[in-house]
Amino acid sequence: MKRMLCWLGTATLILISYVGEAQTQCLPYDLFVARKDSLDNQYAPVDDVLDPDHRIRPIRENGVSFFSEMSPTERIAKQANSNFYKQFDKNLLSLGYLLGKLNGIELFVYVNEKGRIDYASYRLDKHILNGFDQQQIDQSFCQFFSDYVFTQTNKKPYRIYSGQVLGTTLVDKQARIRRLTQEKVPQRGEIRTLAGLATTRPDTVTIITLEQLALTKAPRALVRFKNIRQLNLNDNELTKVPRFVFRSKKLSSMNLSGNRLTASAIRCPRNKHIERINLQFNQLTQLPKRLPRNRHLLSLWLGHNNLSAGLDARILRRLKTITDLNLYNTKLTSLPATIGQLTQLETLDVYYNQLHELPREIGKNLALKQLALSYNRLDSLPDEIRKLTQLEALYVRKNLLAKLPVHIDELKTLHTLDISHNAISELPNSIVNLSINTLQNLNISQNRLAHLPTGLFKTNRLKQLDISDNPATNKQKLTKLLPLIREAEAKHVTVRY
Repeated sequence: MKRMLCWLGTATLILISYVGEAQTQCLPYDLFVARKDSLDNQYAPVDDVLDPDHRIRPIRENGVSFFSEMSPTERIAKQANSNFYKQFDKNLLSLGYLLGKLNGIELFVYVNEKGRIDYASYRLDKHILNGFDQQQIDQSFCQFFSDYVFTQTNKKPYRIYSGQVLGTTLVDKQARIRRLTQEKVPQRGEIRTLAGLATTRPDTVTIITLEQLALTKAPRALVRFKNIRQLNLNDNELTKVPRFVFRSKKLSSMNLSGNRLTASAIRCPRNKHIERINLQFNQLTQLPKRLPRNRHLLSLWLGHNNLSAGLDARILRRLKTITDLNLYNTKLTSLPATIGQLTQLETLDVYYNQLHELPREIGKNLALKQLALSYNRLDSLPDEIRKLTQLEALYVRKNLLAKLPVHIDELKTLHTLDISHNAISELPNSIVNLSINTLQNLNISQNRLAHLPTGLFKTNRLKQLDISDNPATNKQKLTKLLPLIREAEAKHVTVRY
């Protein structure tokens, strides 16, 4: 699922979802914290993608030496032929007096293969918010990230961490340099080279990262390390994962993305310690039969594989401990009914597939909190979806929906709903109840709505409302809506129309 981050000040961090057009939605901070490691595994460092042969250069500042890569700002400007930062500065100027008093900003940007920003976060020094309109800053920045397209094409997604000095320098520039280079500096207890596997103190090693080394086989020396918690073998040429790789009973997280693995190549033994497996960007055509041997598996990422043949229902129903299932862009045309047997599932991401319908059994996933269905071919949602009483965010953007379930207001914990870019001509009255009780972010743009319930503008809960590009917001009808829009804005609702 594609999302965008926005961080305002030091107290507020929100996750913004973006998938192609100039639009954002906000999600709670706890979701970002829970998934940040997985997201970072999905996007390679910028220099590893755009310049695999980059060199590290020393920086000496105030008598202290640091090692830093050429900054992402310079790299993007030079190699991606991008004016991203220049345009970002212009965006700041559009906020008027903001630029003159801006002390500093840190940008965190995740870019996909097409040059679109899937995720972006920014942090402003907290004092910058004093006296300024937070909503104006939030809306302007997020809109910019949504609209911007990098001109450089690339074979895989990448991430940029950068500190931009705007106005005066950042308060702690040395800390910023350390953050920019932390991806290349091994953590305590981490091995990042093949030579490091010869260490005489294997019991002190907790992380092994052997990425982008063109490995065709997993090193046998891995059996020496009994205390590793995290194993990263991503972006190599592996064609199989032998049993000994899973041997350490403290190993909980494995990143095997970006290899040449097929379903039969995953030879995991029965275990109770593996919790997270990332198999994105491989050559899977079906679910690996041995996956259920990971008895305590919580997170499984399978995105960017070709699963057009479908998911084996027998294998899927045995993944009973899964809480996070990523099937992003896997060419799926259907989900088996056994998806309903994953009773602990909290996040289901099936963005960019070819689903025509959801099985009614989706209503049995009572623990579900995040349901990402955007960019499919759904023409309706099953009425059973109303049973998902723990659901917090529902994304059905860019489908073929003609209507919403009548009882959608039974989703008592739903705070984010995106049904934009569909064919909906009428909203059920229950959506007003939803906006009054729980809904904070609602996007109904790019539909066929000729009338909007007045109750949408009178809620005290709603924070963001997008009603743009509907018949109800054309020039003739907008005049009648403006008093309601102004009423909502007076309650600090950001309305896009």
